Amino acid sequence: ELAKQRNPSDIAWDALANRYEILARSHLSSGDLASKAGLKLERIVARAWFRAAEIYAAQLDSGRAERTLENVRSTLPRLHTVRGEGALRLGEIAESHGDLAEAIGLYQNAVDLVTPDPEGEWVERKVLELPLRIARLEARAAGDSVSGGPYAQARAYYASKVRSDDLALRFAAMRLLAQVDADRGEWTEALEQLGRLEHLMREDGRPSRSMAETRFASIEIWIQALTLGEADVETVQSHLEAMITDYPTDPRSPRALLLMAVSARDRRQPQEALGHLARIRRDFKTSAVLADATLLRAELLDATGQWSDALQVFRGLPIEFPTSRTALRAPLRIARYYVQREEAGPAEMALEQAERFHRDYVARFPEG
Repeated sequence: ELAKQRNPSDIAWDALANRYEILARSHLSSGDLASKAGLKLERIVARAWFRAAEIYAAQLDSGRAERTLENVRSTLPRLHTVRGEGALRLGEIAESHGDLAEAIGLYQNAVDLVTPDPEGEWVERKVLELPLRIARLEARAAGDSVSGGPYAQARAYYASKVRSDDLALRFAAMRLLAQVDADRGEWTEALEQLGRLEHLMREDGRPSRSMAETRFASIEIWIQALTLGEADVETVQSHLEAMITDYPTDPRSPRALLLMAVSARDRRQPQEALGHLARIRRDFKTSAVLADATLLRAELLDATGQWSDALQVFRGLPIEFPTSRTALRAPLRIARYYVQREEAGPAEMALEQAERFHRDYVARFPEG
């Protein structure tokens, strides 16, 4: 019942977290943890502490969340996977606080403790991504985004997994190895890796969605290279067309078009961007990205001096996509236009309309 309440700061949430902590301590002292039955007790204790930590995190009380997760790490030495999950969650808290060195150490601790399994439990799936995450944090901390140093360990980790007899692990490692190469600007190596992966998946009879996911990863890398000036528009466009042809019904195809539109905007090519957005509306009318594409179209129209057309699109967004979070941004975007131009009357009216729309949205969709 408490999970249905919307205010995580309620006293009832504190009481629930406290009950989880009491449950953990009571089980901790109720039996011989060294026995075979003790392993089951340890799992119960760990899950109780995790639930308490989740409540504290929802209350934005990172101190209590950290202390609770530290209990898991320090008290349950036999449960490597559980301890690894505790380290991973502590790492996420440290990263959110900007403590990169602490986050890196905790993530590495999780990697050392947990055996990766792309088809396993949450932490077993998540830990496979951590070497890449660690490399990115190390590069960020050093102000070095492409040199071999921060990424060498991640590359070695994934290269070892690529040799695994477990096909699921091998495929996941190949995808992540390609991302390591892409981060280092080694576009050719990254794209060749993903090409091999898609071929192996097809030979193994993997579902179409898995191969589409791999192709989409290739498109992301092509667009990344394009935005940085390392690839030309025609080449990337040809690969995009190939993906849409090969996977016309996959939801990632319109997402790829949206990424191309964003890239064109970033490259200051608004007409190219508007062309991609028009195609999403024409060819992918039911796509989940249509609301975002429509918002981007309105912003591009405004940026190119076509405010009257942009205003019409902004006003239509809440009508066409009433349940979309994108619709919440449209009234504020209209207000910002008038505020920036110091048009007091229209700005005040637009802000009042935005407030009414947001209040109405909350009333209509209280759980959203």
